[in-house]
Amino acid sequence: MGQLEEKFGWAGKKGEEGEDFALALWDSIGYDVIDYRKDIAKQKLGIDYAVKKLKPEPWFRHYTIDNKNNLRIYKGQYSIPIEVKKGKRRPGWLYTSHADRISHTHVGKKMLVFYDLKQMRERLLPLIRNGEIALHDARSKCKMAYIDMNDKRFSNLIRKING
Repeated sequence: MGQLEEKFGWAGKKGEEGEDFALALWDSIGYDVIDYRKDIAKQKLGIDYAVKKLKPEPWFRHYTIDNKNNLRIYKGQYSIPIEVKKGKRRPGWLYTSHADRISHTHVGKKMLVFYDLKQMRERLLPLIRNGEIALHDARSKCKMAYIDMNDKRFSNLIRKING
């Protein structure tokens, strides 16, 4: 049993499965991967691992990633849940994560999507403020925004990797 499963039960186990899948996927496509899942300080910052592209055009540095095993697939449509608020007053991981990027996985479909967190904040928050994107109640009073992967407003931010 991993530390997430010990702390969060079924949800933690699901999270660990997504992280295991993500790390293996990045490694299998030739990226250098640093696993921070046992680093408590990094975990408190919302950082699960870091990746660096090695070739053909290597990245200058590693980018930290906060993985969410919550990619939704319904009738062939892919939806990315983004936690905007946690409970009544606390900000969700959209605000609190210190990772460079967020990845969302669907282990059953062997799919991972990722985006730059700062760019997503800059794009999403004005759309929420002006009512173009609604917030929905989820899990214990969380407020979530759901981004359709085919939404042209986000198509240049979201990247997809199939396993």
